[in-house]
Amino acid sequence: MAGHLAYYYALKSGEASRVTPVTAAYPVVTVLLVCLLLGEKLTWSKVVGVLLIVAGVILLKK
Repeated sequence: MAGHLAYYYALKSGEASRVTPVTAAYPVVTVLLVCLLLGEKLTWSKVVGVLLIVAGVILLKK
């Protein structure tokens, strides 16, 4: 519920073409939480995936 409210607030205050990709970066949070809380191993494919997501968000911010 809080996630939806934050998403709608972000849409209200910014451009949808920039807000939506940033909010769609939730796999980064998922990977971090799974590695920290559940002890799952961080593999190279996960690292590369996270880096690509972060790079995409950075490119959209410019």
